Amino acid sequence: MMNLASKIWWPGCGQKWAENKTCGEPCYSKEWMQSIIDFDQNEDPGKIVAYKNRPGDYTLERQDYDVQNLTLRGWLLKAAEDAPETGSPRPRIALQHGFTSNSNKFRQITMAVILRQLGFDVLVNNFRDHCYSDDSKSRVVEWGDAYPYDLLGAYDYLVKDPHGHLGGEVDNSKVGIVGISMGAFTTVNAFTMAKEVPAAWADAPPASPGDVFSFGALLEMYDLIPIPKPMVDILHKLLIPGVWKTVENTAAAKGVNLNEHLPKKTIPTGPDTKRPFGLVGNSQDRTVPFQNVIDIATMAKKYPKKYDVTQYTAHTTCNDRTHCVDHVSQFKEYKAKLCLFWYPVFGIDTDRCPEDVDKPQMH
Repeated sequence: MMNLASKIWWPGCGQKWAENKTCGEPCYSKEWMQSIIDFDQNEDPGKIVAYKNRPGDYTLERQDYDVQNLTLRGWLLKAAEDAPETGSPRPRIALQHGFTSNSNKFRQITMAVILRQLGFDVLVNNFRDHCYSDDSKSRVVEWGDAYPYDLLGAYDYLVKDPHGHLGGEVDNSKVGIVGISMGAFTTVNAFTMAKEVPAAWADAPPASPGDVFSFGALLEMYDLIPIPKPMVDILHKLLIPGVWKTVENTAAAKGVNLNEHLPKKTIPTGPDTKRPFGLVGNSQDRTVPFQNVIDIATMAKKYPKKYDVTQYTAHTTCNDRTHCVDHVSQFKEYKAKLCLFWYPVFGIDTDRCPEDVDKPQMH
């Protein structure tokens, strides 16, 4: 981990930040980029740990539902040395990447830095078939099928700390989950399925995989087809549902139901414990429809006994990127919002938030 930030792809810079240190502007400065690199080089470098997914215990529709059990791997990263005192052992966060991503990409690296600076130990989980984790039999991006159990496997590892890297086992109340994009979709599902998870933070969660496919297809059609948008809308409605059905059928042929777990199915099943539920959306997002985030928040708010919903809406871009980049382009503000959300979850006074946290009001 200590060398990743200086070598990976960043918005506006590609993989050549070192050759052009102003390439991140106006989204992020060379000083900010250097601070991220320095952080990972100066802090505990972390280690890749192995664990199993949680068994598929939450049957919603199929009585014969089963999840292939395999070995997952992710980065286990300790809190920053100069982070505020958050307890001993410190609270822990399972961090989940999104579509076409993994533990070694800029979104996860930046989010891990924020969480570590806030005083949390972090496990950056890789889904099955991704990065360091083992391959499944299906080799399909599973969305609502096995992925909630992968994230809950990472959560279970943090609770049990079987290798003693973090000071031993802790109560479930000391471990939260954070997800980005498809990882946020998975976070919503895992959180609402598993009553023992005390809180969750989901950044740009899709309401369903089909919504993301349809939205992306529409934007591509607008760019590629030189006819008025109303006509493109008609073509989209005629063509895309059939194409998506083919995608679902192809996955089903390999034993994967992309829609096995969806927020609209799992949100009503949560316990009546008013658990904190943080949702982030960007009104400029061109990957996940912003309306999806609103819809999930609306669904959760229908159950005030189950969830205490907090929403944050951004209106930003980062060098032409609009999806899950708020924690890069608004690093301090995002860090503040995470602090105000997570410290009360873990019984920590928000007055102990780091000095660079401006404590903006959530909205």
